[in-house]
Amino acid sequence: MTYTRYLTWMLATALIVLLTVVAFNIAVDPYGIFDQPRRPGFNALKPYAGDRGRIAKIHQVIAVAPRGLIVGNSRTEMGLNPENACWPRKGQPVYNISIPGLSQYLQTRYAQHAIAAGKVRFLAAGIDFIDFLIPAGSSGDPHRWPPANESDPSLLVDADGTPRPAFARERLADMIRASLSLDALSHSVSTVLQQNRRHVKTRTRLGFNPAEAIYEPIIRREGARVLFIQKNRELMRRLLARQWALYYPDSRWSENFEALRRLLRMAAAKGVALTLFINPYHAEYMSALDIAGLWPQFGEWKRRVTEIAAEEGGVPVYDFSAFNRFSTENIDDVAPRGEALQWFWEPAHYRRALGDRIIAAITGGSCQGPGTPPPLPGPRLTPENIGAHLRRLAEEREAYQQSHPAVIARLRALAAAMRKTGSEE
Repeated sequence: MTYTRYLTWMLATALIVLLTVVAFNIAVDPYGIFDQPRRPGFNALKPYAGDRGRIAKIHQVIAVAPRGLIVGNSRTEMGLNPENACWPRKGQPVYNISIPGLSQYLQTRYAQHAIAAGKVRFLAAGIDFIDFLIPAGSSGDPHRWPPANESDPSLLVDADGTPRPAFARERLADMIRASLSLDALSHSVSTVLQQNRRHVKTRTRLGFNPAEAIYEPIIRREGARVLFIQKNRELMRRLLARQWALYYPDSRWSENFEALRRLLRMAAAKGVALTLFINPYHAEYMSALDIAGLWPQFGEWKRRVTEIAAEEGGVPVYDFSAFNRFSTENIDDVAPRGEALQWFWEPAHYRRALGDRIIAAITGGSCQGPGTPPPLPGPRLTPENIGAHLRRLAEEREAYQQSHPAVIARLRALAAAMRKTGSEE
């Protein structure tokens, strides 16, 4: 064989191998970026999609072209099923663009990206108190947008809504990395090998995270109590790490509230029907807020959200954070049996069954029938009823704490230990 023929043969072989790798990665589509058909036993489950959610959902929502959108953090990603039958027909398909750990600003930006893609007609946004906290005494510039402390992902539009020509190039770069890199090949192979395992983390084509694969193995091995202990410790550590505020000094403004206001204005400008709702929390979570000294801010946050929604055209706001039969399930009742709670995985994250009731509530309960759950109780907040609502919630909190002394003693002991050690336990 001559040198030229040998070199040609080697180059051809390398090209064939390269194209095979690309074809395999695209076919498996481990991150869901290419929107390839999901075939059971091959690529239906996406164990690596969650790790690449901030990138994958940017492209996935374009491929899905949803008419309905769910926005929020990990609570809505795990709790609100976009395939629920209660979503209005004119809003199908619904896409869940919620991503764990996003600030209120970035939640707004991802919603802006999805709306810019062109077909969204309604939007359900779950909002969280924790996402609005800022270090006490910090300062910000209300005339600067986007905020200086935020780093924008590669989206279709800038923060002011201007189209970004660079997005096409950035999208191509993401596609190349998802089809040509060694990481992608490793994840593709692993994705195929994990298809027949019992508990495999995944994200559906519509952006939903069925959380069973995250929580059920832990509950089976260690019990649900360990999830409550771990989440309460994480929550208390965060709450006690520093002094927190909602606003910058001498104002009722912050980038978080500004981002919320801009979300409402953007939806109105684009003709998108928007509904806000406050996510439900377990009673232990809300009691931790009180023990950490943040209950007054919790109420003020609800009041300010209600005011902004009223100022921006009367956007509906529903509050599902209450002390009721759903949120007051006692972990001690099920832990000895090795079971999970019916409505919550742990204090911060509600289950799909409770999410189904939220969907029934915010869509008006129009889908009620055999097999569909009734709406979750949650008042629509207005400037006129917010005061009475907050007083009633405080009374519910007091009643819960008096009737669950062991739970409150455990949370107070945790807070005391963390205060003593500088929140470093």
